[in-house]
Amino acid sequence: MNASNTLAAHPDSSLESFAAELTEAVFPVALRYGVGNRWLDLKLDLWRVLSETVAKCARAWRGADSRDEFAGCRQGLVAGLARTAYHTTLRHSAREPILDERVGLYRAFRGAIREKVRGCERALV
Repeated sequence: MNASNTLAAHPDSSLESFAAELTEAVFPVALRYGVGNRWLDLKLDLWRVLSETVAKCARAWRGADSRDEFAGCRQGLVAGLARTAYHTTLRHSAREPILDERVGLYRAFRGAIREKVRGCERALV
């Protein structure tokens, strides 16, 4: 059972699981930045910042009164995760990123979270 299916029943633990699933999905893209032997530090830092971002958005979701507000939260989650992962990866990078890599990181996040966020939406509504 994944985080998307258990969010309503166990919100705190499933949010952590959701962040872990996101980390696993985007970590290969983040490795393209050339972190060398610091890959474990990057992975742990990604998991930490993604957990924080997911928790912030979850609080906003719980306060959403309409589907439109919820859709706004979902869009904010995608953008927030992409921004957070990008800046976290840059802090660990051994080289300067290029625009194509930033676009690739964002696309990896968007693809990885699209179905998971939809699953969370079904669990919460």
